[in-house]
Amino acid sequence: MAPAHTVPVSCYDEGQIAVIRKLRGRRLNREIWTEQRQ
Repeated sequence: MAPAHTVPVSCYDEGQIAVIRKLRGRRLNREIWTEQRQ
């Protein structure tokens, strides 16, 4: 029961990390664009 429950949790955590990285990347891209425009 324990390992079967930890596997999905780890996958879910990895998914969250991927989403956070994408959001951070978009924010960085927006900052670069605003700096270039100014």
